[in-house]
Formats: sequence, structure tokens, C-alpha cells
Amino acid sequence: MNTISLEPIDQALFGYADGHRQIASSFRLPPKDLYLLSSASDLASGARLGEKDSYLTGLPLPESRRYALFRTWAAPEMPRPGCVWSHTLLLDSRAIASLAAFSELLALFRRPIGRETLQYGEPLDLISSRSAKPAAVRLISPVIEGYYAGRQVTLSSDELDPAEIERALLAVWSQQWPRLRTSFSFCTASLNERRGSESSAYDVQVAPFGDLPWSDRQSWVSFAAADAAENTVTPLRRFLWRYGRDLVNSRRHYKMMVELFALSTASDEIPAGAASTVFDSLPDPSEGAVLKRDILGIGSSSPRLTAAISAVDLLRLLTSDALPETPTPSQVERRLKELTSSQIGKVARYYDDHQEELTPWKDSILKSIVALADKSTVAAEFPPNMLAYVLLARDDLIDAETLHSLTNDILNRLLREDAPPQVAERVITEMLRRDMGDAEDRLLAAWLIVAFRCAIEAFLSNRLDQSWLRSLPRHSAAILAAPWLELLRSTADLAAGLALLRYPRY
Repeated sequence: MNTISLEPIDQALFGYADGHRQIASSFRLPPKDLYLLSSASDLASGARLGEKDSYLTGLPLPESRRYALFRTWAAPEMPRPGCVWSHTLLLDSRAIASLAAFSELLALFRRPIGRETLQYGEPLDLISSRSAKPAAVRLISPVIEGYYAGRQVTLSSDELDPAEIERALLAVWSQQWPRLRTSFSFCTASLNERRGSESSAYDVQVAPFGDLPWSDRQSWVSFAAADAAENTVTPLRRFLWRYGRDLVNSRRHYKMMVELFALSTASDEIPAGAASTVFDSLPDPSEGAVLKRDILGIGSSSPRLTAAISAVDLLRLLTSDALPETPTPSQVERRLKELTSSQIGKVARYYDDHQEELTPWKDSILKSIVALADKSTVAAEFPPNMLAYVLLARDDLIDAETLHSLTNDILNRLLREDAPPQVAERVITEMLRRDMGDAEDRLLAAWLIVAFRCAIEAFLSNRLDQSWLRSLPRHSAAILAAPWLELLRSTADLAAGLALLRYPRY
């Protein structure tokens, strides 16, 4: 089993000494926290506590910014009825953020024996095993459902094992990210009556009149509860910790984040509607900035833990007012680099229809389209204008299939003077299949021998457009003056060449 030694944990003991007060401590609490804890660690008003019973309480200490987790036992040996002992762990921000399962702290609690209290004046050592016993989903579900809806939760103590209740509450607390962990409060003392002062003291409490667990819950509740019950670091917990850290009201947004995580695990892309829900819920640009950038796919920090919207949805949002921030051209380029060649065709089609609106990101988008295009998708997926742009930048993609859908004007543009011979031959072969009008004479003047050789092959395969039968004879003198015989491989080539030139007698 892997274990890790944590920094010592401060502790304190509260009990009776001419009144309920702090008896010993390894940390000096400021006055407000000491007053709060002295009151909270006394017997909870309306609580039932037998001689062998105990209960667990957790609450934040606002002045020292520590968290008090304490166990309370009855102290019948004391002279005053209703006295209790409360052993308190004073967790600092480091402990709050580093513990994977707070249930590991339960082993540290010790009830005083007699009046021996010196041991409570020194910090405690904890060796974390990074593993804990799973908790009960049926108890976790009502806590998650009520607490994250902003309500106080009261669990029923009837026929429920107190230890199970404790593990369930600690599992819910453990799943939370540090900011939320420091504000969560609970008490497992079983209250035997309703009291106004107690009803608002803790986020979760226990009483016979509380709600019983039930199974017909919303899917997000069941999903989150099953995850919390594992009582270990899970993908959902990593997700919550990454994206909950800069949320101001993180408790209110828990449901939204759980549902977003569920969408992310079910698909490589999340719908634009789900992204809009997040953006609308977090209108402040600084709130949830990490989450929003990862949803857009433009975050530059550690790897995303959420699926992003599709690249086309990103381009669509660039032209709307729905974005929480406007991505820079470099951010858009970095996002598009993540796409596969099969995905870039959709981007090319959308860009072709919205070039004017996307002008600020033009260079980044075009650069990505050119870089990711390949022969398997370029001819079928790309609109003609975008196909032409790509082929002008990528000679390696020029072949019969990609050239077939281009206009005459684009073919002329592809036939540059510095075009590689192989590229020039492919473009000319496509031109010979069409009526190129006035461009035919210009092509023959610039590429005479290559064009004549390609024309012979096209003529023999019956793929030569009739217009070339008029153009070629006009250049017969230049062709015959060139080393045209070297182009011929057979008498069939010779006959075809002479036929194309209308059998000149000279």
C-alpha cells in the first residue's frame, strides 16, 4: 500500500473546567475562533448522547482560516451533568487541500482517559494511505441533492448506523475542492427536537425527523453520489478541483459542472448549447476563466479535463456575442492544430461561407486548413474556393481527382512558370479535357512540348476536348521545329501527333 507522511496536524481538547472551555492545544486560536469553538464543542442543544456514544462536527474558523473537525463524547465522570469531551483537529489550508479522504482523520481522535490531557498539547502525525473505505451512496445522495441546491440537509437518524453517516458526510466533504471544503459544515449529533438555533448552525445535521434516503433521484445526483462514495481521487474529482478553484459561488455551480463532466465523458465534443449554459452562468470574465477557455479549446495551461466544443462551433461563436472573451489569432491557430484531416474539411466549408466575419482570424484559419488538408478529404470535403487555395499552397495534393472540380481560371493560376514538371503535366492534362478558350494559345506558347505530348496521350484515350483540335494546328510550325519526335514512343503516337497537327506536308 502506498503511504505518504503529511505535515503534523494541530489539535486541541475542550472539556469541563469550571465551565466548558479549552483544556489544551498545540495551536493558539484567536479570540473569535476560540469563542466559536468553545461553544460549538459543548453538547449540541437537543442532542442525545449516551455514555458510549460520540458524534462528529466540522466547521470553518473564520479568523484563523482553519477548519475544526472534532469528535464529542459524554463525560459522565465530570461533576456537572451534560459535560462532554471534544477532541479537535485544527486543519490548516495545506491539510485541507492535500487529504484525499477525510475519513483517514478518524483514527486520530482520542477520548481523554481520566484527567490526562498533556498529550493534546502537541501536533499529531498522520501517515496517509491514500485509500479509504467506500461510503454508502444511499446516504450521500440526499446530502448532495440538498446541499448543492442551497438547502440545509437533515438526515434521519432512525435505523441508520452513526458510523455510516459519518463516512458519508466525510466522503461528500472529500469530493469537494479546497474553496468549498473550507466552508462546508456538519454535525452528526442526533437532535431529539427541532430548535431554531440548531436549524441554521450547520449545512448538514442529523435528527429523527430528517429525510430518509430514497433512490428516485436526478441523474446528476446519482452520478455525483456514486463518485463521492468511492472515497478516492477520481476523474470527476480532478475535474471539480481544476475548474472549481476560480468559481466565486462554487457550491451553486456544482450541478452544472457534474453535468458538464458527464457530457465530456460521453463524447469527444460537447454541444454548443452546453457551452452557452456555462458562459451564461459565469458572466464575469474572471470567474471560471480556466473552464471557459478549456471549453473553447484555447487554454494554454495543463491538459484539458473537459471535452471542448467543435472547431466549427468555435468559429461560429467567434462571429457572435456569446463568447466570454475574444480568442486571439494564435489561440485559434493552436486550437485548429489539434484537428485531424477529416475534421478540417468542416472548418474549410464554414470559413468559405463566413470569410468576412472571420477576417480577424483569417491568417490563422487558412494556415491551419492548408497544413491539415490531405488527399483523402480535400477533393470531397472542400468547397472549390478553399480547394483552390489549398492546392496553390500544396503541390503535393495536386492530382486528377483534386483538379477535376476546379474552374478554368484556377487551373490557369495553378500552372505557374515555376511549377514543378510533374505538377505542370497534371494541370495541363486536366486542361486538355476542357475548352480553355483563349488560354489555350497562351498555354501552348509557354508549355509547347509538354502540352503536345499530353495532347497525344489524351487524343489516344479519347479525352481531348474538340477545341484543342483547332488550337494545336496553329502551333504546328513551332512544334515541328522542336525535338517533337523524341516525345513519341510508337507509330500510334506518331499518327496521333500528325493528326493533331492536321498532317502538315512540310
